[in-house]
Amino acid sequence: MRNFVGTDSEYIESRVLSATPAGLIEILYEKALEHMASAQFHLRAGEVVERGQAISKVQAIINELLHSLDTKKGGEIALNLQRLYEYSVLKLTEAHRFGTEAGLVEVERILQNMLDGWREATRPAQNTSSYDSVTADHMLLQPEAAPALRSWTL
Repeated sequence: MRNFVGTDSEYIESRVLSATPAGLIEILYEKALEHMASAQFHLRAGEVVERGQAISKVQAIINELLHSLDTKKGGEIALNLQRLYEYSVLKLTEAHRFGTEAGLVEVERILQNMLDGWREATRPAQNTSSYDSVTADHMLLQPEAAPALRSWTL
């Protein structure tokens, strides 16, 4: 079995423990994409159990992102993200159930776009002196969700 997901647990732990809330979201997207690559590999190799495990990990990450949304503060953006996350979980379920790659590819594109957009939104602005002031405008996390994410197993 090929291992797509980084196994340097000390590095990952250090990165998670030192991450800002915005950084945690980025890590979750990155890990979801790593597990997506694994799911696609196992699909092509006919390894149903391993494919299911990889897809389950992606779904768990997406559900973590979904449940960390603050729909009151995030408004329409948060609601659209909620719909996108729910759609992605559905497509992953269908892809695993029917053993098709199209849903995996579609969700991979969605996650990659989300990661790219997140990185762009949280990049410090040239006119801003504080990274936190930039990310605060884009954070859709409930403040109480951030500590829970720190203990979440990738």
